[in-house]
Amino acid sequence: MKHFVMGLLLVLAQVAGAQELNLGLKLDAKGKRPEKVMVQGRVDRTVWLGVSFYPYGTKNVLLEGTHQVIQVPAGRFEHGFQVADRLLGGGVEVALWEKKVPAAQCSGPCEWCQRNGYHLENQILYIYGSLAQSAGRAGK
Repeated sequence: MKHFVMGLLLVLAQVAGAQELNLGLKLDAKGKRPEKVMVQGRVDRTVWLGVSFYPYGTKNVLLEGTHQVIQVPAGRFEHGFQVADRLLGGGVEVALWEKKVPAAQCSGPCEWCQRNGYHLENQILYIYGSLAQSAGRAGK
């Protein structure tokens, strides 16, 4: 039994380690404000990368957020996303997903599908962060 458990733990570690997701900020030339969100990672199969931005004080993430989805093939990847001024002080969420389901194939009433025409399923990895503001700026 001990060898079975050790073997199982090794297999789980290899599966979990097959995916990577990193989130970083590239600052402007003066080093004062986030200019671009950088998303990097590695996947062992084709997946979907979902990136959502939220202005400061967001109450309804579906209505107030901006959402982008990119299909990512197996291997290493890197994508950059510009940070609009209205997002300073807000947040960003990034996730890897197994499936993108078109609204026509959605099995139930789905607010996300109604608004965006799709939803994502089977989250693999998730990371989030804040978009620091320039000195002296207040969130709106």
